[in-house]
Amino acid sequence: MAETIPAIQILGELMAEWNVATCRWLLDQPVSNSGRLKTMLREISEQRGWNWEIDLVPDPDPVLSQTDQIVASADSQILNEAERWFNLARVAIETRIPDAWIVDLSRGGIEGMIRFFQSLFSRSLSLWNL
Repeated sequence: MAETIPAIQILGELMAEWNVATCRWLLDQPVSNSGRLKTMLREISEQRGWNWEIDLVPDPDPVLSQTDQIVASADSQILNEAERWFNLARVAIETRIPDAWIVDLSRGGIEGMIRFFQSLFSRSLSLWNL
């Protein structure tokens, strides 16, 4: 939870800078900490005056996949199905945490990933003949 509050603040500050009128958070109700996260989001948004709607829903995937609004999600199925989406996490990290260590695994396929990990752990991986 120590990282959660700063992360919420970063996301909220970015959306405030972009003049986002309303942000609707759909949290997966069956996930154990969703209730606690909802409370944190509500408290921080009220303190900062951000217009956020925070809902616990049994399954947010169909709602997010079918909306005509912009979706910020890391779920690949939602991103494949959503009409409009935005990589909010990437922008937040790149703009607010410039010294973050980011590993781009999207280039080079599996061979690129193996080379990357070999460069980090050459002794361990060489034992496995990768």
